[in-house]
Amino acid sequence: MSVTISPTKAHTKKAGTLSVNGRANLTYACDPNGVTRIKDLYQSDPLRILFPNTLKDEITQSAIVTTSGGLVGGDNISIDVNLGEKAQAQVIAQAAEKIYRSNGPETQIIINLVTEAGGWLEFLPQETILFEGSRLRRRTNINVIDGGCILA
Repeated sequence: MSVTISPTKAHTKKAGTLSVNGRANLTYACDPNGVTRIKDLYQSDPLRILFPNTLKDEITQSAIVTTSGGLVGGDNISIDVNLGEKAQAQVIAQAAEKIYRSNGPETQIIINLVTEAGGWLEFLPQETILFEGSRLRRRTNINVIDGGCILA
């Protein structure tokens, strides 16, 4: 397993405002004993992924956290979740997603979900709260390969 945590350099200055370009990439694989384990993890501010302890027979869980408490115009967030063959995982959000007012650019969120043959992914984020004047562009891409399943 490789884990990379980027420093706060993900923050960039744009037209006098502070915006973020956060990424979270999570890949699970099934080991020879049939246990789902993290194969690869990358995260940069303001995204973090937490891993609650689960009981032996429960599905592997991950929780996505936005440490900034919400997103504003010009913020870009990208989340990639990949499940290898026969891997099983549940990915949730720790809290409701908050999109705040913007007098300029949109907040952009891109989500990519991939499940390979025999994989099972439950992608269950909480609701999105859109504040007055918020601007959001969201794209979700789902790729299910031969016999994989995604509940989103």
